[in-house]
This record gives sequence, C-alpha cells and structure tokens, in this order.
Amino acid sequence: RGRYREFWQFGVELIGSSKPEADAEVINLAYLILKELKIKFNLEIGHVGLLRHLLRNLDETQASRIMRLIDKGDIDGLNIYMDQIKLDKEIQEKVFDLIGLKGSREVVGEAREVIPDFDFSHIEILCDLLDSLDVEYNLDLGIARGLDYYTGVVFECYAEGLGAQKQICGGGSYELSHLFGGDRTPSTGFAIGFDRVAELCEVEIERKPVVAVVSFSGLEREAFKVANILRKKGISAVVDVMQRSIRRQLSYANDIKAKFVVIVGKREIKEGKVALKDLSTGEQKTLKIEDAIEIITNSSSRKKE
Repeated sequence: RGRYREFWQFGVELIGSSKPEADAEVINLAYLILKELKIKFNLEIGHVGLLRHLLRNLDETQASRIMRLIDKGDIDGLNIYMDQIKLDKEIQEKVFDLIGLKGSREVVGEAREVIPDFDFSHIEILCDLLDSLDVEYNLDLGIARGLDYYTGVVFECYAEGLGAQKQICGGGSYELSHLFGGDRTPSTGFAIGFDRVAELCEVEIERKPVVAVVSFSGLEREAFKVANILRKKGISAVVDVMQRSIRRQLSYANDIKAKFVVIVGKREIKEGKVALKDLSTGEQKTLKIEDAIEIITNSSSRKKE
C-alpha cells in the first residue's frame, strides 16, 4: 500500500503543561484508542531533546537536516552530510550510538553513558507512569520526527498488515503558540490516520436506511415538509434539489441505494397520506405518514438483529 495523496486524521492536544504527566496522559489516550479498536500495533517512544542536545552547537538548518536524514533512515546520507559540515568525530559517533539505542527502558542507562550531561529525569518519570498504566511500549531514542517543531518526547505507533506505510499514529511535545502571537506554551498532542485505521478495523458500521422523498412537479414544498417530519424522527431522508422529473428522482433513489421511497402526489396529499415503496421488494402501499415511519423504523431495528 502506498501513500495517500489525501487523507483524514483526528487527534488530541493537551495545552499548557511540559510535565511528564502530560506526555503520559496523551500517550495513554492514543494507546487506549487503538487498543479499543482491537488493532495490533507497536508503540515506540523517543525524545528529540537528546539529539538536539548533541547538535546544540550547530545552526538550526544543519541540525534540522541531520534530524531529517535520521528520520528517513538515510545512514549513508547522514555520514556524508556530517562530514561535509565537519561535525566533530566524537559527536558523530555519539549520534550513531544514540540512534542505535532501542528496546526496553534499560536503554536509558546506555543513553546516559552517551550523553552524561543530559537530564533524563523526564524520560524516567514518563516510563514509570506508563508502566503503572500497563502501557506496552519500546524506547527508540533514534526517533527524529521530520516535523521540526517537536521539542521533547515523541512517539509513533506502527500497525501490522499495512506494508511500508504502517505508521498509524504519531505525536509528541512542542511549543508553537508563540509563532502565532501567543505565549510560548508547552503542549503535547498526537494525530491518528483515520484512513489507515479504517483499513485495519473490523468494525461493522451501523448504517441507517436512507429514504428518498420524491414528488411530482409543483409539490416540492410538500416533499420538503414530509422529509422534515422523517428527519425529526431520526430517519435519514433525501429530498430532490435538482428539479428532476419523478422518473429521474426514482432513478436517483436507486443510485444512492435508498431502502424506501416516499412518494408525494396530489391524491396522497388530499387523503393526508403518502405512498411508501420498499425498493428491495418493490412493494408499495398508501398509508398515513405515522404508519410509514413505523415501517421504516422497524426495518432498521430488524437489520440490527
């Protein structure tokens, strides 16, 4: 499966805290959502502050370029670029040591040996909190999300069964509000790819039967009234807005796979009734709108059973 040219996503932002508790709350929420959907996935957690600390003496353009190369997994390109900018060999070695650290929380001890002057307390508290919540995760201290605005903890969720494009969730901590005129406010958030998740979910979506309200010329106002009565009863009703002929309205009802058609004609109006046609059986009867609503509603209930 390849990349989508257009996609839907949904997510969460927790604004106002830079504490590990905020990161834990957001990560746990993403974790619980995916668990609730019964998706098999791996949660990887990192901290871009480690790499930023190593690269703190570089200008922003150089540091960002290195982060992008790491994010892409382009090791050859990373080697070439660090040599081009004459990055200190010891720092280069530490970069490679750091991005190779993956596994359980024990890798924090190894990372401390690579960057002894970095404060690891945030990561350790986060791990303690996630452990207490029974969140299953791995640390990957080489995560360098391509979006330059992440400043601390980052995390990604990878699902089985999606091929190369297997990331379904990503997020982290950032400070962006000052770019829009506000204060520098710490935040943590994530986004879940709705399209990818939909591919993986074995969730049966409850679809209410659609009812097409069709009318003869000159009776459009009455058709709108009938559609509105149906909608107030929780029925999905479609009414013609293209001034189609009755034949074309019926054809359109088939196109949208309407379950029923409610026909509004002069005779029906005089009698205070409507004609209800079941498109699956072809059966048609004239009856009061209340009785039509009952039939439509009962049809929906039987489908659930």
